[in-house]
Amino acid sequence: MAKTAAQKERRLTLDINLLPGKNFEKSSIGKFLKWALSVGRYIVIFTELIVILAFLARFKLDRDIADLHDEIEQKKIIVESARGLEDDYKKLQFKIGEAKKIIDSQEDYREILNKVGVMTPVDAVVETFTMNNNSFTLKAQVFSDAGLATFISEFKNSPYFSEVNLGTITKGEDGVVGTRFLISGKVIESAGVDNLGEEAN
Repeated sequence: MAKTAAQKERRLTLDINLLPGKNFEKSSIGKFLKWALSVGRYIVIFTELIVILAFLARFKLDRDIADLHDEIEQKKIIVESARGLEDDYKKLQFKIGEAKKIIDSQEDYREILNKVGVMTPVDAVVETFTMNNNSFTLKAQVFSDAGLATFISEFKNSPYFSEVNLGTITKGEDGVVGTRFLISGKVIESAGVDNLGEEAN
């Protein structure tokens, strides 16, 4: 019985050898393990460093993006506030341009009205003088037939007006003393007037 137990004990004993064989390093697995334990670990460490640096850089990039976003919002507010000033400036420039046109046209109107005043007889009164571009219409009142003839003759012979036509003539209507009449024609550009605007009375 004792012999059987000793035999069983010898039968259960295992011989385990953890040391690699003599030719293990020359095998493919051995070469790979040797490379992994030498060069491979440096590659792993280098890769981990890159990951850590990228992780840290992410915080800086997030901060820069946040600062850039805030800066863009601030500039957007400035641009939005300046847009109103730009619109006001454009409107002001437009008004200045229109005012300059009016002032220039007033100078032309004044010159033409002075010429009309010189040609108006003593016994005549100019009620309205309307101009549209280079066309004019004049409504006047005269107190004698001689004054009417003189008035019409002055306009027809004037170097400043052309195509002078005598329009409606009314005499003694609505309690008016004298004769009312209408003259229309063109203003000659050589008179110093060109595109005089919409209307002058």
